[in-house]
Amino acid sequence: MKVVTAASEVIDLGTTETTPTVGIVDYSRRETDEFGVTTVVQRGFARRMSVRFALPFDQVDGVQRRLADLRATSARWVADDRFASLAVNGFFKDFELDLNVPPVSHCTLTVEGLTVTEPLTDSGADPAPDDQSSSLQLLRPAVVTTGALIAASVPEDDHAEWSAGATYLIGARVIRAATHRVYESLTTGNVGNDPAGAGATAWLDVGPTNRWAMFDQALGTATVATGVMAVTLSAGFVNAVALLDVTANTVRVQAPGYDRTVSASGGTVTFLDVPATTGQVTVTIAGSGPISVGTLLAGQLMGLGITEASPTAGITDFSRKEVDDFGEVTIVQRAWAKRMTARALIETTALDDVMARIAAVRARPVLWIGKAGTDALTIYGFFRDFSIEVDQNVSKLSLSIEGLSTAAPPSAGLPAATVPWTGVGDEDPTRPRPQDGATVGAPTGTNVAGVPAQQLIDDLDQVIENLDIARQDINIHTPSIFDLAKTVALLNGLMQAKTTLDGKPIGTVVSDVRTIGESTVEELHLIGAKNGAGTAFLMNLGTVQVAAGVSLAQRFDQLEAHANDAASAVSTSLSQAIADEAEQRAIQINTVRAELEDGIDAATQSTVEAFTSADEALAQRIDEGEANFGDLSGQFTDSLAAQADINGATSDALAQVAATLEGPDGLEARTSFLMSAAVDVGGGTVSKAVLSLVAGPAGSLRVAGIVATNTGETSTLDLDFDSTRIFQPDGELLFEANGDGVFMPRARVTRLTGNAAVIPITVIRVDPITPTGRANYITAATATFDLPERGVVEVSCNIKQDFSTQTAYGFRILLNGSIAFDEGAFGDQDFIQIEADDEIEAGAVTAELQYAADAGSTLKRRSMKIRAYPNTEG
Repeated sequence: MKVVTAASEVIDLGTTETTPTVGIVDYSRRETDEFGVTTVVQRGFARRMSVRFALPFDQVDGVQRRLADLRATSARWVADDRFASLAVNGFFKDFELDLNVPPVSHCTLTVEGLTVTEPLTDSGADPAPDDQSSSLQLLRPAVVTTGALIAASVPEDDHAEWSAGATYLIGARVIRAATHRVYESLTTGNVGNDPAGAGATAWLDVGPTNRWAMFDQALGTATVATGVMAVTLSAGFVNAVALLDVTANTVRVQAPGYDRTVSASGGTVTFLDVPATTGQVTVTIAGSGPISVGTLLAGQLMGLGITEASPTAGITDFSRKEVDDFGEVTIVQRAWAKRMTARALIETTALDDVMARIAAVRARPVLWIGKAGTDALTIYGFFRDFSIEVDQNVSKLSLSIEGLSTAAPPSAGLPAATVPWTGVGDEDPTRPRPQDGATVGAPTGTNVAGVPAQQLIDDLDQVIENLDIARQDINIHTPSIFDLAKTVALLNGLMQAKTTLDGKPIGTVVSDVRTIGESTVEELHLIGAKNGAGTAFLMNLGTVQVAAGVSLAQRFDQLEAHANDAASAVSTSLSQAIADEAEQRAIQINTVRAELEDGIDAATQSTVEAFTSADEALAQRIDEGEANFGDLSGQFTDSLAAQADINGATSDALAQVAATLEGPDGLEARTSFLMSAAVDVGGGTVSKAVLSLVAGPAGSLRVAGIVATNTGETSTLDLDFDSTRIFQPDGELLFEANGDGVFMPRARVTRLTGNAAVIPITVIRVDPITPTGRANYITAATATFDLPERGVVEVSCNIKQDFSTQTAYGFRILLNGSIAFDEGAFGDQDFIQIEADDEIEAGAVTAELQYAADAGSTLKRRSMKIRAYPNTEG
């Protein structure tokens, strides 16, 4: 196991063991809601590698230090040079050292690569070991477009084509041949609203037309016909055909050099032996009556290895099942989806091929075949996760698959304009014919949940009557709001009487209420009051008896009166105790004040007087303060010197200046500056300068500042600010570091000593850019620097963009005006990483990132990292 750093330093960590594990981290967005409807947005992915390697016991500390130095640092992590999947550019996520019995230890390291979007290289070979054929396979279907559907026997005449001049009522349905979808009107008087355009909010997308239902890449929709249906496709490279949810007798597939017919009794029909062709493929479905096909897939079949024994299959049910507190069960049937887990054996030499073909379908539904002919192991959907345990000759693939759910047809959720009541007469005057669009109640004898409707109504009436009786009883036995308010006031008054004296808290009252015969006895105890000597005592406020049957308000009246009497009884003693304590405290305070006043230095006293006298001039106060501060500083320095002599250390110099300002609303600001130089007890030399800036509300002050330290061997400068900036005398910004990164508009670099790289440059821009056209390239970031001698300049860019509509975009990297990278066929990806390099002559170098796109996208954030390497070969 080795690491190649950005400076081309090679670090050997240890010997890779025979079972590293690889996979990918997929950043695509794939969400399935509670109804089973899946939403997919394809994004980038990153390789993942977990390696266990051996190292000598005495090298454990060194490896830990080297890995700690590489934290949050991009490097190339190589477990095996033969495979791209075992050589990952990225960061280590975590590591763990296993210190076995000497002389050998182990380290487990997990690495996550940089995010990429471009497909990995796939040779297309079968990865099954020992020249066998793969039984675990995936069929990557081609997207059937209007041009790819050469012929179809099923007409596309579900409804009339939408007309811009027609007026549609609510519930009316139309089709749009351009989208092959059926739409239902959501409003009355719907005119001029294109269901496939800006007027889509006035229409509900019901689903595909009958002809195109088998090609919509969704389960739950089907193309229906009677007797026979046939389609002819020209969908590019095809070597396999599959049909799902088939209701028919036979299915026939015809291709150049191929003609095969099979029974369709199983619901899933596959043709996995079609000769590779780019010609036309004809599929014919036949039956004796109604026939249907849910999904038709034609595309490229690729192997994933030999399926090991005991794959597992199941379903995910999105139905709603709830049980209430009374055990009643509510069930709402919804969609369901297949799922499968499988393991397969692959040739280790085919590791990169398997990684590439699975990563290529990370956000795309494909047909996964665990065993041909077994419907439970044939799933149309996505992989949830996968990993490969890499061994010497044969490796193991672990794969988890989630199928698409059966999509329920959408409903507008709105009634038709009218519901005509036909076949209902007015012969029975007690049951007249309702108006069109009306509903009627349940007729006599109708059951609701197995109970006659009339019985439910009678039971409900009884519940309402019982509630009225209970409400009357509550009104009779419950005091009015006024009485409740009075009770609360009495309770509050009683508590105040128990716990305060002259409005001041005197301790804690404990109430002990007991029932003796027909009377209620409450004993009140005062705990926690202190006398002048500071000792606690327990005072019994007495006992009061309350006769049975007395109202709550009367009871509290008696308790309050008793408490007031008890409080009056002890008021004199408590007042005296408090007075004694206050007197003793006053004596103590006066004694301390006298001692403090005697000990105040005359110079300090004059400073206090100078600052407290409002009539003296500010200059005079500052002069006196400085004089006094100088005297105190001398005394403080003498004290420090004496203390340093005791500790065996010396203090060379000490100076401190401090100023504090208290503003309105509790705001404070304080500035202090400290310089010191000393030799500590251990003999180490320390020189330090501190500038401290403190400001904010009292109690939550914020600290910022500068600390410079020199130990004689190393020196550091710490800047603790939200934003650090450097300006030219004319105000031009040269450098800024803040929470968004480091920004250097006019970066200049110099070469390091030896063969090291030129100091790297990082440019970060966050201002949004709105494109003006696919062919109009706009400068997104730029940097200029001096190259001391001919060398190689490397530029890497990370880009974040947003899309509001379907669009395409391109990026360029220019070095001194020459295009070093040009890509103009990206899809809709919101995160892009691109790189370029070129050999440049010595002198001024300008690197530039350019961006072009159609309207509907916005460039949000981009960073450009530049490294230059001198040409050591001359």
